[in-house]
Amino acid sequence: MFDWHKAEKRLDKKSVEAKIFNKHKKLIQIRKAHAVFADNITNKWLPLENMAIAGFIRHSVEHDVFCLFNYSNQNQSLPESIFEALGKGPHKFKELWTNSSLEFKNPLGSFTMKPYQFLILST
Repeated sequence: MFDWHKAEKRLDKKSVEAKIFNKHKKLIQIRKAHAVFADNITNKWLPLENMAIAGFIRHSVEHDVFCLFNYSNQNQSLPESIFEALGKGPHKFKELWTNSSLEFKNPLGSFTMKPYQFLILST
């Protein structure tokens, strides 16, 4: 049974319910704003050697998106070579969750993800 009293807590900006509700709204906004997240586009799972991280790429006519998720409570490293699916670098991305820019220049290098961090990297 749905708890309407608990649902009303989403209106209190300091509540846990509001924080979760607003983060979900933001994810929905990102999905609606980018055709690459349409239902008719499938995920291509990345073959990552780091078992703490899951990642996939989605291709569309407009752009590609890499989604990476660190499921560990520790920092995790990934090789920059995972972006080779896009061809030779450097690879510049817009991170859609934080609206920041990232660039990966060294295919022999690596980068670190913080505990439980996720990245939505759009070309």
